[in-house]
Amino acid sequence: MAAKSGSLTELQKRYTSLCKAAGKAPIQRLLQTIDQDILELKGLKINDLESFTYFTALQYSVSIRSLCLECNDLGSSGAIQLAQFLRESVSLAELVSEVALSNRSFQEKGLLKIAH
Repeated sequence: MAAKSGSLTELQKRYTSLCKAAGKAPIQRLLQTIDQDILELKGLKINDLESFTYFTALQYSVSIRSLCLECNDLGSSGAIQLAQFLRESVSLAELVSEVALSNRSFQEKGLLKIAH
């Protein structure tokens, strides 16, 4: 069940706005879980464009402890966006203790960005 626009949290509103600007509909599972501290996003087929809007919105979160992105469609661009998201969100970089990335299609360039 989708939240009504009047009952969205600030983070949900930010994500919805970013999706609209990108010409994409928000992914309901992302919209529903964006405020949680454990983000289980396994198998949602999130692609590079969708990851950009989601990671950009998540920069304003202060509670993420675990981020599961297993079995998604993130490519090298998505990996680079993830690395930038973690690097630029100093408070999140300290909070996030686990990022699960198995079954991904990153190329070496994307993996190097995450590692550094």
